[in-house]
Amino acid sequence: MRVDIKTVSSYYKQMQIETLPQYNRVAFLHETMYNTVRQAIMGEKKDIRNRLDSVQDILVQLISVVKKDGEEENEIAAGLLLLYDYIYTKLENSDTVSMNESLEILSVLHETFDKLMKKRV
Repeated sequence: MRVDIKTVSSYYKQMQIETLPQYNRVAFLHETMYNTVRQAIMGEKKDIRNRLDSVQDILVQLISVVKKDGEEENEIAAGLLLLYDYIYTKLENSDTVSMNESLEILSVLHETFDKLMKKRV
């Protein structure tokens, strides 16, 4: 029986994410989105759409979590929802300007959640 390295790697990455505490998971997802958009900008044209689609998938997951957790209206949840929606919309275009604008926002979100995670530990 032959083992597909890509499948094993994908499974390992998924398990790594699922076993993280929730606050680490959110920081990890923001870091992943930032790195993926950066790779899309610097990478080959044929990979751009797949990378942007994976970031949009993460955004959908984060939007659903924020909506579920933020049942009472609070400013932080509302702000995050607006940012996530804006980034999602920007990434529907594969142009460099839209990707760079998204990367700027993701950079701030990544740094913010990374700092919050470090304070939590």
